[in-house]
Amino acid sequence: MGINKIVYSIMLWNIHGANGYGLYKTPDFVINKVLSEKKDIVILTEFIRASEWKSICERFSNYYWIYTYPTPSQNNNEILIMIKKGLFVIEQSNDMGNLVPIILSENKINPDFLEVPLSTNKNTLHIIGMRIRDKDHIPQFDILKNYLNSLPKNDLVICGGDFNEWANPIKAKIPTGYSVNTPRYKMIPNDFQSLSTWSAVPKNKNTEKTGKAIIDHIVSKNILSVSLSDYLWDFVSKDNGYGSRKSDEYKSDLPCLPDHGILIGEFRI
Repeated sequence: MGINKIVYSIMLWNIHGANGYGLYKTPDFVINKVLSEKKDIVILTEFIRASEWKSICERFSNYYWIYTYPTPSQNNNEILIMIKKGLFVIEQSNDMGNLVPIILSENKINPDFLEVPLSTNKNTLHIIGMRIRDKDHIPQFDILKNYLNSLPKNDLVICGGDFNEWANPIKAKIPTGYSVNTPRYKMIPNDFQSLSTWSAVPKNKNTEKTGKAIIDHIVSKNILSVSLSDYLWDFVSKDNGYGSRKSDEYKSDLPCLPDHGILIGEFRI
C-alpha cells in the first residue's frame, strides 16, 4: 500500500452509559466486542469511567492508546477514543503516550466532545468523538459547526458519533466542505420499520411510538474515501442481558446495555 493511500479501520459505538442510571457498570461483552473487532480507531460515546475502569483500562491498554477527559465528567457522559498500537505512520509522527486530547468546556450547551489530533504526512488528522444530547440540538450544532470551521482548511477530519439526527438535517448544520457518511440503506417511504439498516430504535416521548432511525454517522473532510458497513447488532442476545428483545425493538429502558448499533468501516487518507 502506497504511503499516499493509507487505510484505517474504525469502530463507533454509543454504549448507553446514561449517567442518570447512577451505579453504571460496563458489561463484559462490550469490552470483549471492542477487543474482538480489532479496529484501528475506536470511538465510544455515552462512556462512563465507573468503579471497574482501572481493570478495563488495563485490558484495553494492551492493544490501544487510550484517550478520554482529564477528569471524570460530573454532569455528562464522556467520550472514549482509542488508537491501535503499532500504526507506524501515526506512531512515527506522534508521542502517543503524552498526546493531550482536546475537550470543550463542560456545560449544558456544549455537546459531548473529545478530539485526538494526530500528525500525519498529510497535515493533522483530527479524530473527533461527539454526541449531540437529546435537548437543544441547534446550539450544540452551532458550537460544533464553529469548532469545525476553526480547524485549518487543509487538515483531515473524522468526526464520529451520535448526532441524534438523520443525515440530511445534519448536512444543513455543518460547514461547507464536510460530508456526512452513513451506511447505504433501503426504506419504504414513511415506513421507518422497513429500514434495511438502523443505528437506534428511539421512542417518541409524546406518543410512546417507537421506530428505527439512523442517527449515528461519521462527518469527514479532506478524506479520500469512507466505506461503512451496515450497523452491527450481533451483541443483542439473551446471554448479554437483552432477554427476548430483538435488535429492531426498543432497548433504551435497559440500564447499562447498549441501545445503538455498532458502526464499522474504513477511511482512506
